[in-house]
Amino acid sequence: MAWTTFGTQQTQESVVETYDPNKSRTEVRQASPRKMNLRVLITSLCGIIILFAVIYLVYTLTQSNPN
Repeated sequence: MAWTTFGTQQTQESVVETYDPNKSRTEVRQASPRKMNLRVLITSLCGIIILFAVIYLVYTLTQSNPN
């Protein structure tokens, strides 16, 4: 199946490059079985929570006592 994009003709097979000759085009487009995206998401979320906690502590500890 051929299609045209801005005057250049490409075949559908050339759109998805496979780096593993034993995998089909569908398997190449699937998610990582090792769940690396979830690991990055959880690590980033923990980092942001810790950062806000540190900023809040610094802000609270630097306030003067009300009289």
